[in-house]
Amino acid sequence: MSKMKSFMIPVMAIAAVASAVPAIASAQSYRHAPSYERHDDRREVTYRKIELDRRIDRARDNRRLDRDDAISLKRELNDVIRMERGMMRGGLDRREVQTLDRQYDRVEQRLERKLRQEHRSDHNNGRRH
Repeated sequence: MSKMKSFMIPVMAIAAVASAVPAIASAQSYRHAPSYERHDDRREVTYRKIELDRRIDRARDNRRLDRDDAISLKRELNDVIRMERGMMRGGLDRREVQTLDRQYDRVEQRLERKLRQEHRSDHNNGRRH
């Protein structure tokens, strides 16, 4: 029986260590949650940038936005993109992500306003799409 005890003690120690490793790893991941959130925020910012660029192109191509307005909106969008690149050199913190979000909101609101104006103008002139 003593051979069995001497065999079981190391096995139990290994099992205890093996079960503790995942718990330590999961606790560590919670400590690093802010960087994970920044990664999600960056992905969201990138998605917005791409989507706004596409919407401007689509509106111009469908003649819902005139050429000058499209150029102006693209210029404004590119200014925000340059700002974002400058901020990303050191990594984006929560405040910088919020600033970028507000800037993208402004471009998006301006696009929406231009599209509404164009829609009203077409409707008032008897043209409907």
